[in-house]
Amino acid sequence: MRLVDLYGGAMKASLPPRFFDASNVRHVPDHQEVFTDSNTDQALIFEIVSHVSDVPDAEAAGFHFREIAATNDSLDQMQIAEIINLTPGHLPSLRSPHNLFASAAVGLQSVSKFRETARNTVKVFVATLRIPSISTEILVSLTTPISIHPESSSALSFVPNSETEDPSRLFFSVLSSLSVIDWGLFCP
Repeated sequence: MRLVDLYGGAMKASLPPRFFDASNVRHVPDHQEVFTDSNTDQALIFEIVSHVSDVPDAEAAGFHFREIAATNDSLDQMQIAEIINLTPGHLPSLRSPHNLFASAAVGLQSVSKFRETARNTVKVFVATLRIPSISTEILVSLTTPISIHPESSSALSFVPNSETEDPSRLFFSVLSSLSVIDWGLFCP
């Protein structure tokens, strides 16, 4: 694992060295940090969004999972398998001066890359860290392929590898390393 700066060093997280910063090859919006591994077709995304005050805490992870599904044009082809209430033990590096509620949703989505017709089944992990006192939610998501359609552009670069780290373990390892160095990042 290597410690990477997020948002100009205002946040940090430890990622496997096989993940590279996608902003080196494509545009990434300022509110996101995107890291990908082209061999496994996995993506880790950190995102800062406004607090969604009309969604109860218990429904936040599911709400953001569905938002990602909508972005992936997968709303009618997704399934949430589990909602997990995250405890301070899941986030030992996140020392917040603010009250926060954290949960995660895990499930499947059928997605296409680059709006192709071929759809791949991916497992999606989404952690939602809600900090209403600063009107912010931090999202951490991991997508990992379950099956790649032979006509998908991902089929050209995907290298099946039983040595790849268990995605659940990877997701929770990244979450446990997440830290905020400068809480001023969230000030308007």
